[in-house]
Amino acid sequence: MAATPGDPAADSKPLHSEIEELRARVAQLEALVARVEALEARAPGAPPGGDAAAAAGAAAMAEPGGVAADMANLAALPAAKAPTNGEDPFIAVHEVLRRVLALAARPESDDPEVEEGLFLDFLSMVHAERKGTPMVESSLRQHGWRQLRRNVRIYLRDPEDIGSYDVARRDPVELTPRTERVKLFLRATTRMPAPIGLRRDASCGNEWRVETTSL
Repeated sequence: MAATPGDPAADSKPLHSEIEELRARVAQLEALVARVEALEARAPGAPPGGDAAAAAGAAAMAEPGGVAADMANLAALPAAKAPTNGEDPFIAVHEVLRRVLALAARPESDDPEVEEGLFLDFLSMVHAERKGTPMVESSLRQHGWRQLRRNVRIYLRDPEDIGSYDVARRDPVELTPRTERVKLFLRATTRMPAPIGLRRDASCGNEWRVETTSL
């Protein structure tokens, strides 16, 4: 007997297919997370495998279709919570982010010295363990910095207001004095929310500095 619309038997197959598709997607994302954790475990606190691997890692994190971009699509991350005590522990994180966005939003110059100065200013906001060698800094320039220069305005509701970005989600949701890393996913007009990761840097008084970026 043919199933009628609204009959559970009619809807079970599409629903089952959708569930299986979602499970497969979750498995892919879990595999990507495992790869990242495995690489970090090989050399805690430093880019695994030396300069070449560090440069490749920087390129992968900046690549729109790479690991970081896939992880940005995770809908399972909890939504950001508003602070309850009137003092937002994310203030220092947002100060660093606004400084980075302000540098990236500066008009492009035909003067190489001006452009080099902007890159050096950006480099000063990068974690000490993610810079310091010609190969790593060349990768940062080619991928993280230039990509951000091209894309910065897709994250701003008002192109003239550096603070007009929206955080779709953040990981972790809340910061404590012991939190070492945080990742913010910024809404964009032409792509899925993209992450920028920050980490406390002991070389500059434990201030927040950029560790990874896929903006």
